[in-house]
Amino acid sequence: MASRYDNHREALLKGGLSGDYEDDSIDLLQYFTVTCYSGYGDDEKGFYTVYRNLFESIVKEEMEHSKVEDEDDEEEYPSFGDSQSDYDTLVAFVRKRDRRVQAHRKLVEEQNAEKVKKAEELRRKQKLSQAKLAEEYKEQSWTAMSELEKELQQMEAQYGEEFGDASDSEEVQNSDEGADAEQPDEDELTIDYYDDLYCPACDKSFKSDKAMKNHEKSKKHREMVTLLRQQLEDEENSLG
Repeated sequence: MASRYDNHREALLKGGLSGDYEDDSIDLLQYFTVTCYSGYGDDEKGFYTVYRNLFESIVKEEMEHSKVEDEDDEEEYPSFGDSQSDYDTLVAFVRKRDRRVQAHRKLVEEQNAEKVKKAEELRRKQKLSQAKLAEEYKEQSWTAMSELEKELQQMEAQYGEEFGDASDSEEVQNSDEGADAEQPDEDELTIDYYDDLYCPACDKSFKSDKAMKNHEKSKKHREMVTLLRQQLEDEENSLG
């Protein structure tokens, strides 16, 4: 009907450009009363049949006066239906054209787009935070390893200073105490080994060559060697 009105707007407002315009469109006024149908059945005079036929005629009339050139762009109108028609189909048709529904759909789409944008920004910040934490953890790990290595080096140096020379408690007694009588060969090897690590001047035995060499460089050892030589010279002079 809208297309028909647009095409004959001037004629309808002024009674026709030539004054003899005749309106041959469907008279809708007769359908604005309950007397146009009988009952709500699907028979020929029933509510659904009467208005279904009316709407089909309106659609046909609308299409005849439509300016749409491409048939693919023509609007597809649903049938008025009958007493058994699916209500959801009608609701879907109305909602598709309801401006309130369209405005609400647009608002929902904008809100969803904003949510997606915020979610992406949150994921980006989380990735940056995770990368930063990983870098900090890596730096802390390297720092901890460096500190641990320094501590180990300090401990080794400290042990070297403290245990380089054997203390009195580390002296090995050249006796048969604790020896196994059934293994004389091992005892002899042990005695020979400790003889090489024995300092007669200081009367001390050592556990390793390194400890023995460190001892020989000590001030105490040199003093004892000097004293022992002096005693030997005095004994030789007295015998001479």
